[in-house]
Amino acid sequence: MSLGTFERLQAEMRLPEVEGLLGCRGAIDATATIPGLGTFETYLWTDRDSGATITLVFQNKRLRSKARRGLGAEAGRSG
Repeated sequence: MSLGTFERLQAEMRLPEVEGLLGCRGAIDATATIPGLGTFETYLWTDRDSGATITLVFQNKRLRSKARRGLGAEAGRSG
């Protein structure tokens, strides 16, 4: 995982596209269904060598938000 790869993740991407870009499958962390809004799924990717993590939230199978920890010079968030 790299900061450059994280920055290429874009809203509306589907999970298979994200997994293809990251080169591996994520682990589902949580799921919730909210009437009127749909299903939300949170996935985690962890780099065991560096300890870096990427957290992605999908709404109705589309990427809605992303967060990173341990990639690049400092942690950051993007929505």
